[in-house]
Amino acid sequence: MASPHARQPRDFSQPFHDVNLLIGSPNKDIYTGGQTGGLKLDSMPLNRFLKLPLEEQERVLSVAKKQFALHGYDAMSLNLLLKELDISKGQFYYWFEDKADLFLSII
Repeated sequence: MASPHARQPRDFSQPFHDVNLLIGSPNKDIYTGGQTGGLKLDSMPLNRFLKLPLEEQERVLSVAKKQFALHGYDAMSLNLLLKELDISKGQFYYWFEDKADLFLSII
């Protein structure tokens, strides 16, 4: 008999509406600093990112959304994301404070 707490397979054809599906286990506390490092609820991209052309903003957020959906918050590699976006780590930190800031920008 399957455990009632077993994870259900993800349906990638539908948009995510549950943050816990992206960051991992629902037992991780995103508000007080669980295993995800404590996502800040007031995070948003730096003004420098918001000054980019809308198409570039959408490209960055779309690729990030795809990476978070595929790998989850904890396992999403910033280096692989940067490679796919063809930007440097310095450029990323010029736009966002950290990975949590990017994550909260897409939800």
